Amino acid sequence: RGGNGNSASPNEDWQDALTASRRMQALVEQTLEVLGDARGEPTYELSVNELEADVQKTVAAAAARRQVKLVVHAVGNCRLSSRNANLASLVLVNLVENAIEATPAGGTVSLSVAREGERLCFRVRDEGAGLPEHLRQHLFLPCKSTREGGSGIGLAISKQIADHLGAKLELAESSPQGCVFLLELPVSACQEA
Repeated sequence: RGGNGNSASPNEDWQDALTASRRMQALVEQTLEVLGDARGEPTYELSVNELEADVQKTVAAAAARRQVKLVVHAVGNCRLSSRNANLASLVLVNLVENAIEATPAGGTVSLSVAREGERLCFRVRDEGAGLPEHLRQHLFLPCKSTREGGSGIGLAISKQIADHLGAKLELAESSPQGCVFLLELPVSACQEA
């Protein structure tokens, strides 16, 4: 394989592939568990603050490993059912993990949420290099990942989860200063505290 210009060793390539595979397997298993209510637990409600704290806790190790600061900001009293919160959490964790991977060491990833009219808007902002125009139109289809060691199915699964929630998931901004992904839930999925 030598001579292809890739500085990664074969062992690092295998580790990247294994990490990506485990991450995608976990995402699929968690999605099936939430959709099937496999645990049979009673339903409960989570505030957007609790949801964002849960996402922050889940990605903390990845942020520390990449030396990326994670900033979380929530506005409002909206509460989500456990099912909607768990599904939204799966999408947000995937988006934040992608943002952490895209952001160089010393950079910042932000996760914010606010009610805007009839939508509850979650924004995940990174400080990466942005996405090339030719990749944006197929971003939510299973394909080759733009990320080293990525599987290319995380955003596709996230889009399916968002659709199941009646939510909208899109790339809101992309520039050389970074990307912003937007997850919009209808306020009907929420309850005001």
